[in-house]
Amino acid sequence: IKPGNIMLMDGGRQVKLMDFGLAKKADATRVTRTGMTVGTVAYMSPEQALGNETDHRTDIWSLGVVLFEMLTGKLPFRGEVEAALFYSIVNEEPELLTDQRKEVPVQVESLIEKALAKDMDKRYQSMEELLSDLREINDKLALGIKERRFINLARLRRRRRMIYGAAAIIVIALALIVIQLIYRESMALDSIAVLPLENLSGDPDLDFLADGITADMITSFSRLDGFEKVISRATMMQFKGTKRSPKDIAEDLDIKVLIAGTVQPAGSSVKIGLELIRADTGENLWTETYEENLGEIQALINDVTRTVAGEVAVGLTSEETVRLASARSIDPEAYEAYLRGRAFVEMFVDEGFDKSFEFLGRAIEKQPDYSQAYAELVNAYADAHRYGYLGYEEAFHSAEQAITKALELDSESAESQVALGMFRFVFEWDWAGADEAFRRALELDPRNAITHRLYGNFLVHMGQGDESIAQLERAKELAPLSIYINQNLGWAYYHAHRFDEALSQLNKTKALLEQFPDPHKERQIDRQLLWCYIVKGMHEESFVKLEELGDWVEPDAFDRVWAYVASGRRDEISGMIDTLLQGEDRADAYYRTTGIHPWTLAILGETDRAIGLLESIYEHHAFHVLFMPISPEYDSIRSDPRYQNILDRLGLPWQG
Repeated sequence: IKPGNIMLMDGGRQVKLMDFGLAKKADATRVTRTGMTVGTVAYMSPEQALGNETDHRTDIWSLGVVLFEMLTGKLPFRGEVEAALFYSIVNEEPELLTDQRKEVPVQVESLIEKALAKDMDKRYQSMEELLSDLREINDKLALGIKERRFINLARLRRRRRMIYGAAAIIVIALALIVIQLIYRESMALDSIAVLPLENLSGDPDLDFLADGITADMITSFSRLDGFEKVISRATMMQFKGTKRSPKDIAEDLDIKVLIAGTVQPAGSSVKIGLELIRADTGENLWTETYEENLGEIQALINDVTRTVAGEVAVGLTSEETVRLASARSIDPEAYEAYLRGRAFVEMFVDEGFDKSFEFLGRAIEKQPDYSQAYAELVNAYADAHRYGYLGYEEAFHSAEQAITKALELDSESAESQVALGMFRFVFEWDWAGADEAFRRALELDPRNAITHRLYGNFLVHMGQGDESIAQLERAKELAPLSIYINQNLGWAYYHAHRFDEALSQLNKTKALLEQFPDPHKERQIDRQLLWCYIVKGMHEESFVKLEELGDWVEPDAFDRVWAYVASGRRDEISGMIDTLLQGEDRADAYYRTTGIHPWTLAILGETDRAIGLLESIYEHHAFHVLFMPISPEYDSIRSDPRYQNILDRLGLPWQG
């Protein structure tokens, strides 16, 4: 019920109530996003705002809001933004009505207060009951009977209710803590995973939509304090298309509930079917089907998050309740372009970067205030530069514009802070500033495995080996089956000169590939294992690994040269070495080297040429220069003053 649905007809002599949606429901129901958008937020009841079960008493609340507004000209619950309004409805008491208009009878004020009782059981239980009180008030007023207004007493009564309510809350909270301590392990369904949603369109080109919605759902759950474990998308996307049972997957991941579902695009809308499965019994705890405009997907995801949290008895804080109620609408075409662009960023290949720039740019064109799209664009330019696809000037200026806009629109989102960390790390070489941004991102979203991974990789370059490993271990806890995160952890051990642990971790990562085959990743890990063998003096194993790799280690031949030189067999490849040494010593505009690489020159004892090439790379602001303090390949030239001079100019907190 709201003023817009109350129509005065026939010159005000007849009143019609239009669109009386909630009262039509015969049984109590849990209001979904569709139900919530029927009414204006200001007229919603606390149970609606919290996503709890509703019935006809919710409409009695709305009528109370309308009556308060009729008599005072003001809403009883107010907020500058929707989130603040939700908070007021759930947590605050309205001003005393008679403070607004002293001529209003106290009996009317009491009637409206009862209609606006936050506890449904203390509210009017039927409209007949409210109507009876209203008639009684009318009769008394007709006889000139008015209750006296004791202002201080009324305020004291309200204050007492607050005090008693607060005391009750404390007692209940203490009891709940005791119960949780005793029964938590056996009862709490506080760990969750979202299986990749199945694309029912039959068009593989639309996989990005199912994958993107899956990722956003995982992010939403990961931001709730009540869940002890939320498996990251880095792990879950590896189960895409799997034929394994949910129960088996849950056992592997050590989680208690799973969400599975489907996505069916339908023009600018999408149909989503979801089910919540208890892992140990296979019991279906909850099932729902939605159809929503693409631009409202985040609001739908928030509603799903709130509903699932209620189903598994995971409590929401007031801040979480407000946040889940405050999703903004996004242009459907902008949202689709954003999901496509984000998918291409994560490919880490040249054609993927071009596509990511195209689609993220399209998302921003459709919705110029789309802060997440700007933040993702920063990450795309940072990766394009790190992987040698774009030169510094082009990548820096584009990333600078994007990060400026992302922070202007939403400086306190985890996405914007991650993007700021990457911008300061890759482009500005502002180590303290990057560290601050990554830490802030983790404060805002502490369960984001990708943020832990990025921060861990940043700390690798800062020479903070133990801390970088701790961050990557945390990322691994959140994404235990992620090949990329497990590989990064092995790489961190390597650059911390903890080679035994690096070998162990890389071998474990390779074993994971048996579950999730990826030939490209397997070759990468084999190269990293080869380097571990070389630095540990395991020459027999290094040559076996060289044979396994075959021609894949060419054309730069660094792996082969290092293995032969380190094992004292340099003469056997003297022809290859002579050819390599004829290569050019310069870096091109995109920070790739032409001809021989500086690390190969260092291995071959060509110190002057190696340092000269490193100078050129430094002048081009190449990302590779950040490996200088940590890479074992440079150990032979590390003591050279010219090498140290480059490190000094970098201003890294650790100089090797």
